[in-house]
Amino acid sequence: GNIQARRDSGLLPAAERLKQAGGKQIMDNLRALLDAVERRERQHLSTANRAVVDTIEHSRRLALIGSLMVAALFFAAIWAIRRNLRIRQALTAKAQANEARLGALLQAIPDNLYAIDSQHRITALSQPHNSRAPAPEAIEPLLVSLLQPEHSLQMHQTTWCEMDRQRTFEVRLVPTGLGDHLAIARDVTELQRSRDTLEDQKVFLRRVVDTDENLIFVRDEQGRFVLCNGAFAALLDMLPDAIEGRRAEEITGAERLLPLLQGEAELLCGSGELRITEVGLTLSLIHISEPTRP
Repeated sequence: GNIQARRDSGLLPAAERLKQAGGKQIMDNLRALLDAVERRERQHLSTANRAVVDTIEHSRRLALIGSLMVAALFFAAIWAIRRNLRIRQALTAKAQANEARLGALLQAIPDNLYAIDSQHRITALSQPHNSRAPAPEAIEPLLVSLLQPEHSLQMHQTTWCEMDRQRTFEVRLVPTGLGDHLAIARDVTELQRSRDTLEDQKVFLRRVVDTDENLIFVRDEQGRFVLCNGAFAALLDMLPDAIEGRRAEEITGAERLLPLLQGEAELLCGSGELRITEVGLTLSLIHISEPTRP
């Protein structure tokens, strides 16, 4: 239409007509709108670019912090591993030293040690210098018999004689508190022989003094009667076993024997011998009649 108006009316009417049609205004509005849209898009793009830059920077910082943390954790792990290795080495060395000391101690003591686990399995812990130690299978019946419930939490002691080799052992069973037990067998053969010999001598001495009609008694420094014969005990109408091991003040009626006990202080001071020509004793005899039988 504008081209036809240009041909029909000329240039000026066509331009006037074009102005009145509003095309230029529309194009100006379109340019303004496009400029606004472009500015808005540029703002959005700038904001997005800044967000991307911030995100990249934040990611870089996080990566740096993460790398530092990984490195710190790596060095901390290395330090912890080395520290644990040093502690283990120290504990291993200490355990080896303690084991060596325990082995030396087990070898040094003359007693025979046995371990009894919760299943009653017996293991020899020490190897004494002599070869007369009882084998675990030989002493096993005794140790198993001692593992009674009433003795599971306390020490139990007994004497055991190995009949094959005529050996006597003092056996102690001690709980460790961990469910197992430790047994100690000490060879007391010579000690038992000495005890038997001493007992035989004591019996022989008893027979000798009992055959004597004189009053014979022995007292220690604490005033206890160590030995007395039957004639001395007959004064109190008692047996020698009831007098021996007791002081005079602990025996009923012993005040009648006080004249016999005079002069002990001088003997303890080292006078050597005390002789008294006569000692007067006052004894009261009580006659007890037997009941008549029907």
